[in-house]
Amino acid sequence: MRLCFFREAGTNVMQKIHFSTQIICHFESKLSEAVELYQQRIQWLTENSRKAFGRIKGTGVGVLIDVSAVGSGPQREEFQNDLMSLIDEQLSHKEKLYVLSFGITTKPLWPEPVEVSTSTLQDLKLWVKNLQPDGGSNLLQALKKIFALKGLNSLVTIMGSCPDQPSEILSDYIQQSTVGRSLITHVITYKCDHQVPPAVVKNLAEALRGDYHCYSPETELYTSRDVDELLAEIQKAQSLLGHVQALRQSSPCEELTRMMQE
Repeated sequence: MRLCFFREAGTNVMQKIHFSTQIICHFESKLSEAVELYQQRIQWLTENSRKAFGRIKGTGVGVLIDVSAVGSGPQREEFQNDLMSLIDEQLSHKEKLYVLSFGITTKPLWPEPVEVSTSTLQDLKLWVKNLQPDGGSNLLQALKKIFALKGLNSLVTIMGSCPDQPSEILSDYIQQSTVGRSLITHVITYKCDHQVPPAVVKNLAEALRGDYHCYSPETELYTSRDVDELLAEIQKAQSLLGHVQALRQSSPCEELTRMMQE
């Protein structure tokens, strides 16, 4: 069995192309393999610290932590444990780090970015254990502090509540502050989708050409740019696979010609 379709070879000229059944089967197999790889990647992205915070990019990372996410009791302990996992699994592999908590006021751990080492990571873990809630969420003040620093190429913001400032003001300020500067932005909401809807986070990240990650186990929500892009690729591959499989149930030339026209 041979399958054929027509492609445009020039103005008002259609050229017939033949594909053997073996080639079509091979193509189907490759599409199925791609879908499986995408699904494995999504599974990897929703494991360990990546589940709560996503995949942290960059080598010099500044982390802003909204301490309204700290809470109290078991909630506080869970947040601190998640941060510990983030330190061990991702931040420990960076070259430089800077961390700052913000509520009504801002509280940095170090005055400047530091080289990652065993001692600095121990200091960071102790600092995380001592995080305390602080009313408000003055993200703009925290951003002003971090943009005054040098040596960072990645900005990670972990929000536990709605920032005191509108997203438009924050977006404009970040855009102005990063002009001529190579900076990866990563916006995370930690268990606060009822206060900061994922759509708002996505819009803010898109305005900054950065990444987003929304974590809310109560609603089984794990949304991130990486996962959304992979899901889009899976949808495209499955759609194409459906077109190819339809060849076995209709006139081959007819189906492929219609597929090319689409």
